[in-house]
Amino acid sequence: MNKEKVFSVDFGTTFTEYGFLGEDGRPNILKTPSGSRKLRSAIWFRNGQGTKFGDSAARAAPVHPDHVLKNFKPEMDKAETNFSVDGRKLKPVKVAKLFYSHVKNQIEESTGQKAERVVITIPAFFGDVGHQVFKRGAEEAGLKVERILREPASAAVGYAINNPLSNQETVLVYDWGGGTFDVSLLNVKEENGSPEFNILRNEGRTDLGGRDLDRLILDEVFIKRFVKEHGKDPTDEPEVRAEWLKRAEDIKKGLSENDSEVDFIQGKQKQLSVELTRNDFDKLIEPLVDETIDITNKLLEETTKSKSDIDRLVLVGGTTRIPYIKNKISKFVGLEPEKGVDPDLAVVTGAILIAGAKGNQVIRNKNGVRVPLLASEVRDVTSHGVGIKAVDFDTGKDYPAILVPKGEPLRAVGTEKFHPFHDDADKVEITIIEGDSQDLADCRVLAEGYELEISEQKKRENVDIEIGLAVNKNGLIEIVGETPFGDKIKEEFQNPSIIDKGDENDD
Repeated sequence: MNKEKVFSVDFGTTFTEYGFLGEDGRPNILKTPSGSRKLRSAIWFRNGQGTKFGDSAARAAPVHPDHVLKNFKPEMDKAETNFSVDGRKLKPVKVAKLFYSHVKNQIEESTGQKAERVVITIPAFFGDVGHQVFKRGAEEAGLKVERILREPASAAVGYAINNPLSNQETVLVYDWGGGTFDVSLLNVKEENGSPEFNILRNEGRTDLGGRDLDRLILDEVFIKRFVKEHGKDPTDEPEVRAEWLKRAEDIKKGLSENDSEVDFIQGKQKQLSVELTRNDFDKLIEPLVDETIDITNKLLEETTKSKSDIDRLVLVGGTTRIPYIKNKISKFVGLEPEKGVDPDLAVVTGAILIAGAKGNQVIRNKNGVRVPLLASEVRDVTSHGVGIKAVDFDTGKDYPAILVPKGEPLRAVGTEKFHPFHDDADKVEITIIEGDSQDLADCRVLAEGYELEISEQKKRENVDIEIGLAVNKNGLIEIVGETPFGDKIKEEFQNPSIIDKGDENDD
């Protein structure tokens, strides 16, 4: 039986964790050289002299803001993203490759083993761009991606292994991290000691995280009070803004433990003492917290579930440490959050367990009892619909033909027959889209100009063309199928917008 070790990496907005399943069948989260189990997700480009990662990069941000990338994960799901740093323009795939390469090296130095196979995690509401960026980045770093797990599903696996379940339970995972927000509803079954995880629905926002709360403190507290006191806003200087953001983050964290926090901000030779109470902070963040509650309510409506159907509430992500947020979601659901869940480590723990299953290892719970777990027993659903742009023959207008709707169990396949716009066409060009709207303008275009050749026989027969799309268990899109006359459609979709064609001033 193959026992080659499979590692796992949870690439977070604020922190990244990585590890493997130990010989004792328990998750082993590796430590960084400084002794922490959390690697700061930051890269420092040192004036053409190489890169540094982690805490040293984060510390450099206030001094060298134009040379440091941090809190960049949410931008990895946007096709138009180009990071400008150290006089270079970097595509997200390049940034992902750099960071995964560093993590790979850290794993190998810590374990003395080659890191070649990996399970990676991404936010549940990331689209095709984010899926492909993280997969390609890991592959270019020399890692074979065995599985892509959505973060809430991964956290649920880590939780369920160590907590007794009834035969069947409905679990709500509320995941608010440093840069993204996800909420997932899943059904967990347990038969003969083996848990199975079926995601019912995912909702979220890929641009809402703890960093937005930092910005609120910066904009609504620091800047307003400084301008009131001194008449000027000094944050037009990148160094000042970066330093104030760091101090805002520190105050936010302090307010999870204390009723008030005091700090000193400085700019343009002026200093100001700032005190923020927990009560004022709660009022400040209330609109954003309410938005996550609205998203959670939408999730329940789409699954036709009520709050009374939820058996357990699991909180994931560092932002859920904030007491106001914890209390708000608890009151909304009507349940106390499950205890014994580390919001920062829950996702990587589940990913390690799935990685262990991929490596044919024995998994044990905290009591040392063996837990049968197959990697295939985490069944997710599509977070977004996918389809193609089609033309209405009667009106001549374009419209979205969604072949795989949102919420379909993975692997999901959808096919539809279309007639070429011109009967004598030699080929058709497919525009692949992602979205859930009936309005094409509200859908994201993933690729234009995917060509399908039309045979001479088909032209004579004047037949329809069947086009099929699939979303596999990793959330990646495939173009599938074969037409009646042997015209094959491309089988693997490579999103052209994320391909790294060479960065400016690249090494």
